[in-house]
Amino acid sequence: MKKNISVNLQGMIFHVEEDGYEMLSQYLAAIKRYFSTYEGHEEIVADIESRIAEIFFSRLNPGKQVITQEDVKDLILQMGTVTDFQMEEREETESAYSHSSTTGNTYQQAPGEQKRLYRDVNRKVLAGVAAGIANYLQTDPLWVRLAFVFLVIGIPFSGGITLFGVILYIICWIALPENAALPETQVRKLFRDPVDKKLGGVASGIAIYFGADVAIIRLLFVIFAIFGIGLLIYIVLWIAVPEAKSITERVQMQGNPVTLSSIEESVKNNLNMRDANGEESTLAKILLFPVRLVSQVISVLSRLLHPVLGFLITMIRVVAGLFMIFLGGTLAFALFIGLATALGSMTNSSLFEMGDIPATAFFNGVPTWVTVAGFFAGIIPAIALILIGVGLLARRFFIRPTVGWSMLGIWLLSVVMLISGIAMTSREFQEYGEFTKETTFPAATLKTINLNLRESNYDYGDLDIEIEGYNGTDIKVIQTFQAQGFNEENAIANARMISYKLVQQNDSTIRFDDAFTFNNNAIFRAQDLDIKILVPEGKQIRFSEGFASQFGYEITDGDYYGEDVAENLWQMKNGRLVCVSCSVIDNSPVNASDSLGVARRNDMALGDDLEILNGDYDGTRKVYKVGDFNEVVAAGAYHIRIKQSYRHFVRVQGNDEELDKLRIREQNGVLKISREGGSFFKLWDGNKRPILIEIETPDLQSVDLSGAIKSEIFGFAPEDFTLNMSGATEVAMNINTSNLKLDLSGASQLRIKGSADYMELDASGACGIQAPDLVTDRADVDLSGASQALVNVQRVLNADASGASNIEYVGNAELVNRDQSGGSQVRRRR
Repeated sequence: MKKNISVNLQGMIFHVEEDGYEMLSQYLAAIKRYFSTYEGHEEIVADIESRIAEIFFSRLNPGKQVITQEDVKDLILQMGTVTDFQMEEREETESAYSHSSTTGNTYQQAPGEQKRLYRDVNRKVLAGVAAGIANYLQTDPLWVRLAFVFLVIGIPFSGGITLFGVILYIICWIALPENAALPETQVRKLFRDPVDKKLGGVASGIAIYFGADVAIIRLLFVIFAIFGIGLLIYIVLWIAVPEAKSITERVQMQGNPVTLSSIEESVKNNLNMRDANGEESTLAKILLFPVRLVSQVISVLSRLLHPVLGFLITMIRVVAGLFMIFLGGTLAFALFIGLATALGSMTNSSLFEMGDIPATAFFNGVPTWVTVAGFFAGIIPAIALILIGVGLLARRFFIRPTVGWSMLGIWLLSVVMLISGIAMTSREFQEYGEFTKETTFPAATLKTINLNLRESNYDYGDLDIEIEGYNGTDIKVIQTFQAQGFNEENAIANARMISYKLVQQNDSTIRFDDAFTFNNNAIFRAQDLDIKILVPEGKQIRFSEGFASQFGYEITDGDYYGEDVAENLWQMKNGRLVCVSCSVIDNSPVNASDSLGVARRNDMALGDDLEILNGDYDGTRKVYKVGDFNEVVAAGAYHIRIKQSYRHFVRVQGNDEELDKLRIREQNGVLKISREGGSFFKLWDGNKRPILIEIETPDLQSVDLSGAIKSEIFGFAPEDFTLNMSGATEVAMNINTSNLKLDLSGASQLRIKGSADYMELDASGACGIQAPDLVTDRADVDLSGASQALVNVQRVLNADASGASNIEYVGNAELVNRDQSGGSQVRRRR
């Protein structure tokens, strides 16, 4: 048993045996005495101690935690003694080093031993992969690290970031064993020179590395900077190349072994780096001035942003680690649920879905060994993601190389098996087969047939339903079951693995399911089902809301939407469905002169000063049968005239192409006008003649217009009336009402006359309201944006204007409450 003494060498604690400690103390005392006469001797000694700590650390391993006297002797032989470089003859000093370098106790390759590749954990930046490869190739680790960066950037290959370098590094990380006893590579290393630097010391360091004139290197950087790449290369090297801060690193810049003699020589050479002839030329100073200015800016920004960048890098590392753990965990959970479903351990397959395909049918169609191979092909990357995420958080890698190699082998085997299984399973989809099933429902005595739909919980199995007419008396439903297989007979057998429920609820109602279902133990083979409903000629049909919403567009060949199909009565005529309750009752051509006369027939009721609809509306006239309504909602770019009448009436005039896309329907007392096929901008074309829509109704309480509609409204005297306008609408209106509410937005324009006891006006955007002939008793006017309004108020006006809005008023207003902001004005018109 020996007594151990703890030694602190530049912040690193080592346990040294007592006899070794005595030898080490004498060695360090001699070094301190010798270098005490040098300027900056404390830095020199500290650097030597750092080098000693590095050598001691390389001697330690899990089975050896104490520095022995033999280790100290090997250190002295490797570093040399003070007396070695006090000799007059330099050859003897070099001979002494040569002897010491061959007798050190670092890791040495035995004669005949095969050279092996390790990860150098003593000189690592991340995992020691680059340092280990550099040791194997006897080169500077910097070049290997730059090579990995080059593979990650991948500019010549992919034009952007690639994962090839990252994947290669991770594979090496897993595959290569670590080694803490690799000898230091005695090669010249590239550092940035802090002594003779002009910007970051890059050019000076490169000049020392290649033994070139530093002025030539700097001139090359300036030339390349003119062509746009020099500055980028300089910044990349500035970031990637370390600075030679210590004397040891300055020795390594020269490619010399790190011994006391080489350290002394480096100290002597760097005491006076300049002489009388070392001044730069005027041209060099001019060329380097912008670079030096950038250097100062970068230095200041580096000092200011260093804490922020450090925090951001830490945050990115933590977030990336957590994301990888979450992603890997989610993938692993899904894979375990899928495996349990495939093996029958979990009966509730709704927890795991294969798109819209039922999970049980999918896994029944795949061999078990393919499922297991797919599981391992997915679970191993999931585990790798979790381990990488944990490694990023803990800043260390936890998997052993043997385990890593085993996982990689299992994954490759699983991928090969999975690909083979997919190729074999794909043969089961090479042929197509089908069979049909016909069901008949008596309907000879029924005037109307109701078709209903039952909603199921199955996402897969959407139906394709067609309705045709035929000369018969009964309803016939023809079901065509389809599937794929390795031959036609097998495909037909696979098609029989699905079922569809179709029942007659009563004499006049037939209920359809919204999807087919897979039978027990069915296998997925791209099954499908087409349904054709044959309806006798002249038979009337009503569709439930669910049936119409799912199949309405298809069964009418795209002429009607689901809500139109559900709200109306239909009849089979000449093999097609015809709407009985929504059909056009008049469809005749109209010439331009007749149209113009119709358009202007009632203009005097509005007033010539408000006339805005005076276009030519030639083409086709259609009259629609509608129910009672007192509200109108319209969107598009139409011309709409709304007038008071004894009847509910809608007539349109225009070209056939646009009339076919026009949708007019009455629903719950609201007349709705829209256009099929997108926004009104497709209709807004100055080269096309507009469509005129004439609307008559006894009572009107609300109008909502959007898009680019032009409208005339006149003849109404309701108790309450609301007008909403948005977009680029334009309205001319004559109305008498007690309570009038106007809401405008966008670039809407309104001209109005008549009377109102109370008016509420809200406008935003760039709206314009001209109402000098609308006599109101009280008015609340709120304008924002760049809107303009002229109103006529007899008693009380509450005016609120913001933005660049202006409110003018006429009349004998007794009280005006103003709220003006942002350059707006509220004033009486003179």
